[in-house]
Amino acid sequence: VPVKEGWNEAIVSAHDGQVFSFVNGVLVAKTGDSTCGTPGVPALEVFGGATAEIEIKEFAALSDLLPPPLPQVTLGLCTSLAGRALEQTRDVGFDYAEILATEVAAMSEDEFKVAVQRVKAVALPVISAILFLPSDLKVVGPDAKPDVQNAYLKKLLPRLSMLGLKMVVFGSGRARRVPEGFSKTDAYKQLVEFSRRAAVEAKANHMLVVVESLRSEETNMINTASEA
Repeated sequence: VPVKEGWNEAIVSAHDGQVFSFVNGVLVAKTGDSTCGTPGVPALEVFGGATAEIEIKEFAALSDLLPPPLPQVTLGLCTSLAGRALEQTRDVGFDYAEILATEVAAMSEDEFKVAVQRVKAVALPVISAILFLPSDLKVVGPDAKPDVQNAYLKKLLPRLSMLGLKMVVFGSGRARRVPEGFSKTDAYKQLVEFSRRAAVEAKANHMLVVVESLRSEETNMINTASEA
């Protein structure tokens, strides 16, 4: 595709575990190689104090390490509903999208109506959501408030169902982190009780809540698949 007059062409590609960057056909950077380009001189200055425009002509995932597509295996992307993220996810070639539950919960009624129409129009299956709970909606510890949790569930889960989702992933490490000094036994009881209420609301909306085990760096509650 010809480059527009006055434009620079930047290409980034990956081969054999290394990333190569070209500007106007010249290799300007390579991972692990300090000999490319001129030290102290930017290869391509995008925002140099003036308005700049970027046009993405092609986005392709290339790797010799990836096996060819397998029958019955689908590939999805966790993405936002903002901007043209869904359309871009579809155009790149993903089979489905996962969206952000907290983003859906935070929408106004008008924003949500627009989101429903976009999901219908994009013709890309949106099957699940991540980020089930915001970090400040605690489900364990002294700050856990069942009435606030219930209000959130009753707002969020019907919305996800209206968007066509079948499941929501319950990771939300900070929301379920046990505060220092609080009984882990009591916290576990709180988590089970919340999960049961979430399951009831999910079932009423024809959805599943999938509990995700997280690394100990992310939370101190439910860190293995057996615990989940």
